Amino acid sequence: MSKIQTTAFTTIVVFLLLIAACGGEGTESSGQVRGLVLDVQARSLMDIQSLTLRDSDGKLWLFMGDTFEGMSTSHLRDHILGGSPVTVFYRQLGDNLVVTDISD
Repeated sequence: MSKIQTTAFTTIVVFLLLIAACGGEGTESSGQVRGLVLDVQARSLMDIQSLTLRDSDGKLWLFMGDTFEGMSTSHLRDHILGGSPVTVFYRQLGDNLVVTDISD
């Protein structure tokens, strides 16, 4: 192999490794859904462990709270009792939907 071929080969290998390193499984997308709160599990008053929502098409959504502390779990329970909908903003991390925000 000549020096030019070796340099070209090395450049291609490095380029392919960079592409592979940047594209991994940590791909993340986001979205929002509006619906009725069916269940909320809490770690504390302000720390949601999980949230179950039913949208207008009847689809059930399960969200993980992760580090979200923007709405109290007692306020979400008021939504369950009153039957008033919320909008959940989320990001998808692998198979999990993680709450980023909730609005009335």
